[in-house]
Amino acid sequence: MSATRQGMSSAEIDQIVARRVIDAIEAITIYETKIRMTHDLINQVIRQETKVEKNANNKRRAYTIGANEKKAYAGNLPYCNKCKLHHVGPCTVKCSNCKWVGHMTRDCKEYVAAMN
Repeated sequence: MSATRQGMSSAEIDQIVARRVIDAIEAITIYETKIRMTHDLINQVIRQETKVEKNANNKRRAYTIGANEKKAYAGNLPYCNKCKLHHVGPCTVKCSNCKWVGHMTRDCKEYVAAMN
C-alpha cells in the first residue's frame, strides 16, 4: 500500500516507529539500572545497620563483663606478698631507691630526698 497519511511515506512511518521502540528500550534499560542501583544501596545500608548493631551488642557485652574483673591465676607457682608476683624462691626484685634486692621501691624504708 503506497498511500500516505498526512504526506508521510510508509518508510518514514516505519523509521519513526523504530526510533520510538529504540527510545522505549533505552528508557526501560535506564529504569532497570536505577532500580538495581537502588536495591544495591538499600542492601548496603542494611549491611551497615547490622554491622553497627553488632558493634553495639559487643560494646554492651563488654560493659556487662566489667573492665576491672581479672581472671584468677591459673599456674601452680605460689604467690609472693613482697613483690605481688607468683614465683618460687627469694624475690629478685631490686629497689630503685636503695638499690637492694628483696623489696620494691614502694616498700622501701629508706628516706627519699626530694629532687628539686
